[in-house]
Amino acid sequence: MSSCDIQKLTVNKNTVVVINRYAGISGLIWLYRHHHQLAKVAYFIDDDMQNAYRASELSWWYGIKTTLKFQISWWVIRRMSGVLWCSTQALANRFPNTETQVIPPACLPTVNRNAEESPVYFYHGTWAHRHEIAWLVPIVREIQSRFPNHVFEIIGNRKVKKMFADIPRVRVLPGMSWKKYLEYSAKVHYQVGLAPCFKTPFNQTRSHTKLFDITRAGAVGVYSNASPYKDVIKNGQMGILVENSAQYWIEAIIKLLNTSVEDRKHMHENALIWCKGHLENVSLPGN
Repeated sequence: MSSCDIQKLTVNKNTVVVINRYAGISGLIWLYRHHHQLAKVAYFIDDDMQNAYRASELSWWYGIKTTLKFQISWWVIRRMSGVLWCSTQALANRFPNTETQVIPPACLPTVNRNAEESPVYFYHGTWAHRHEIAWLVPIVREIQSRFPNHVFEIIGNRKVKKMFADIPRVRVLPGMSWKKYLEYSAKVHYQVGLAPCFKTPFNQTRSHTKLFDITRAGAVGVYSNASPYKDVIKNGQMGILVENSAQYWIEAIIKLLNTSVEDRKHMHENALIWCKGHLENVSLPGN
């Protein structure tokens, strides 16, 4: 929501405002002026923003910027008697001196069932996952040598383009806003989605949002056999869990790409049912 939209809001004693990651200075000022008219102000975070500046996998500037935004937002929200909502228990544990509530992420995937399945496997992640992106390069190179009709799709900048430059049939999409990404992913129907996740202190607090992204694109996922995915993925039914070994990942991707359309459809349907059920069972705390 833009600052212009915020100014048009009408609030009352039943209004609950949830800030997702950032509010912006104008948004925080507006909230502070009106918080006495609200039922509650909640601050929802989905990764360890307060310690982002320490995360070796993040660029130093992105990490510092993320932590500063968190500190400013949380400083203001606490002065409104706001509450902190975390996407996982592991993330909530990073705030031992703060009363937190765990609100698991939920998203209803919009699957384009009318689109014919495309011979595409993909990784959709930001530069914040640069180590995972670099790790995928030799894996994609091997898969592309074995599947001459398949396309690998990834979101990235010039650095990502350079990483994959010598691999055929790699499509690098430019970064896009969350709204644009939702629109894009709801229109495609791909085969396999990749969700590698290294076991780092920062990643240990992440949630399973890649499950929603992969399912929304009509695909079946290959996931790292680590938190958060090992806690929700039923191996072989909703996707495949794999240890972080390049050879294991190559074998898992080949297995899914060679799986029949009907079997992939069955696995995808299981993931979709889980996502929908999870959405229905998630409830927000009362006032």
